[in-house]
Amino acid sequence: MLEKDFKKKYGYDIVFNDDKTTFIIINTPLYPQTSNKIRKLYRDLELASLIEGNAKFPAKIKYTQIEIEGDETSMYFDFHFDGIYQILIEHNLNPKNLIYLKPEIYYPERRSKLPNLILNLYEFDDNGLFEIEDEFEFLEFTFIYYRTKQFTKKRIELMKEMGLKTNEIIQIPALPLILLEFDDYGNLEPISCFNKAKETKLEDIFPE
Repeated sequence: MLEKDFKKKYGYDIVFNDDKTTFIIINTPLYPQTSNKIRKLYRDLELASLIEGNAKFPAKIKYTQIEIEGDETSMYFDFHFDGIYQILIEHNLNPKNLIYLKPEIYYPERRSKLPNLILNLYEFDDNGLFEIEDEFEFLEFTFIYYRTKQFTKKRIELMKEMGLKTNEIIQIPALPLILLEFDDYGNLEPISCFNKAKETKLEDIFPE
């Protein structure tokens, strides 16, 4: 029943994981801006994440941007989900604050061969510079508009030839707002959506 309701509301099929409580959404576009239906799906996913984090509005937001330029070294060490997780650990985040992450990948110029990686961090902090009235303004504030044709065949082939985790890099634009969670000792918890995304193969994203 849930599968039919989901399909009717959003236009996409779902398949339940083995735990029968979580599911995978099938054949969604890589970019949330592609259509009204996928934009609505992402909005609802992100609203659920705000509820999970018990986000309160109006709020002041401290915005931090960590940008890594893509080169042969950084692409190996940073441009994948384990690399992003390690960068976050090294950044010494404040576990007392509510923090959301949205990674971003982009090519700085049309002739660029390798992309840059940005980690956008949104921290609910009384000293934050950005005043956000409600959750819908926050979702618009955090939304990323992409050039949807940035992953050309040449760029994908180059990443594959370099032995990079191309399947992970290409999925970055498809990630919704991510709630960062910490354990009782202030350590960053593993990011569950990263672990799920690792299992997705490149051929599942771009079928031959």
